Amino acid sequence: MQGVLQEITLSDNIFYSLFLAYIVQLLIYFVIAGAVSLIYGSMRNVLGVGALIDDRKLKPNQRRREILSSLMNCGIYALFMVACCRVSDAIVPSSFLEAALQIGGFLLFFDFINYFTHRLLHTKKCKRFHNHHHQSIRVTPWSTLSLHPVETILNQIPYLLFVLIFPVSSLMVMVFYIWFMVGMANGHSNYNPFANVKGWGMAKRYFGFHQAHHEYGRYNFGFIGTHWDWLFGTIAKDK
Repeated sequence: MQGVLQEITLSDNIFYSLFLAYIVQLLIYFVIAGAVSLIYGSMRNVLGVGALIDDRKLKPNQRRREILSSLMNCGIYALFMVACCRVSDAIVPSSFLEAALQIGGFLLFFDFINYFTHRLLHTKKCKRFHNHHHQSIRVTPWSTLSLHPVETILNQIPYLLFVLIFPVSSLMVMVFYIWFMVGMANGHSNYNPFANVKGWGMAKRYFGFHQAHHEYGRYNFGFIGTHWDWLFGTIAKDK
């Protein structure tokens, strides 16, 4: 892994760096989306744990459309990944504490900007870019990167800004992308493991948080949690 990061960060051949970064982004997308689909599908169908949040059928060719769109957007992610790695201050962090601070700082930075970016994408002037993602009303883990290119670029700006402002290692840049995909694939899983359990209301609402956004559109803009939506009055009320 360190060798791949060195090539992405330091190679004189920018096209080779972009190629490697694209392969990395494809692996992140397919491995994580596939794993979330497999794990949650097995929990529901084999173990009988949990249930779908929205049990409507997928639109015709929905999964194919989502994957084809994601293949293109992995290329945009690769461009930003190379840019972030090349302005990073090291290949790996010098200590566990440094790594933890970089991850924690990025989570706070990205989550704050992403909430307002998401709200911006729901304004009249920008909604046409976000409508591509909202074609998936009943979401799947494969919906995660099914975005208009303009939205993909907007989502990547916080990555580059953070690396330009703060000292970050290339390894942590990759961790940011992995963390983002895990969170988004889970948020788009349309699965609630607590659906058949009495109580656990907060956990049930958390797992249904982003599906409710796709269903109603005007609420639940947050990514990591519900705090910004509670603060700014955009939280969806329970049915």
